[in-house]
Amino acid sequence: MKKKSLLIVGAIIFGLLLIKLSVFQVSENETAVSTSFGKVLYEVNGYKEWSDVDQMESGIFFKIPFFQKVKKYDRRIYIKEMVNKDRLTGDEKNLNINVMVGWKIVSPKRFYESSDNFIEMDSILDKNVEGVLGSIVGKYQLSEFFSKGKTNVLKEIESYFLSNKNQEDLGLNRYGVKIKMFKITHIGFPANVLPAILERMKQERESEAAIYIAEGQKEAAIIQDKAQSKANKMISDARSAAKDKKSKAQKELVNFYKELSEDSELSIFSRKMEAIKKVFEGNGNKRFILDPEEFLENFGKNSMKDKK
Repeated sequence: MKKKSLLIVGAIIFGLLLIKLSVFQVSENETAVSTSFGKVLYEVNGYKEWSDVDQMESGIFFKIPFFQKVKKYDRRIYIKEMVNKDRLTGDEKNLNINVMVGWKIVSPKRFYESSDNFIEMDSILDKNVEGVLGSIVGKYQLSEFFSKGKTNVLKEIESYFLSNKNQEDLGLNRYGVKIKMFKITHIGFPANVLPAILERMKQERESEAAIYIAEGQKEAAIIQDKAQSKANKMISDARSAAKDKKSKAQKELVNFYKELSEDSELSIFSRKMEAIKKVFEGNGNKRFILDPEEFLENFGKNSMKDKK
């Protein structure tokens, strides 16, 4: 009985051990390959476009113990910093650029067959990225790295390394990895190039100020032209109105003198009234003695005629 119990316990232990050796799980954060004698049978969470074997999704899988092996890799992004690297610009100025590279395994099969070593992969990235970055920096003048113009050199460099085509040119595809993040974290330069940078920045500020001043002067000229045009129109209108009034007054005066010339009595009367007006002009008391008969002759007769 005791021997039978030991056999049962042994069978259970063997069964559990067999299950442990036969069953494995791959989570969402992992990618893996199943191999048999070094040959990849299938991938889990791999990049389908790069694979020539079967693809599986995350889950629980079975394998044949001792004949099949499983290699898992973290699917998350690995961060690599490249610091204190001096690079030569197009105008032969030293520029210190620190970068941060984020890469991840997208094809576990390619990674397994090519490198299968994270330290070695870091070294490969360092060599490939460093060489290309140095050649890109050499295409630009030092001042362009600090320019505020339309061309942003730093953004162009970052975009270059995130391009799938450029990564293929770097030879990263055959390692089964992709650069998912590329960030320039620091730019430094020796003290002997600082005056050139400051002078460049000064020139840019002066150029911007000149543009704003020119635009302001242009707007001022437009406003002055509009004001002058409006003033000229007002003066022209005033002169035209004055000319019309003067012409009208002259016409009325001509008509008045014409009426006087046609009526002799009215003309004589008007001259007499004008003479009386001049006599009474000025300060002081003045007396004017008229002949009653003449007064009646000039006013009385006309009044009598009106009453009749």
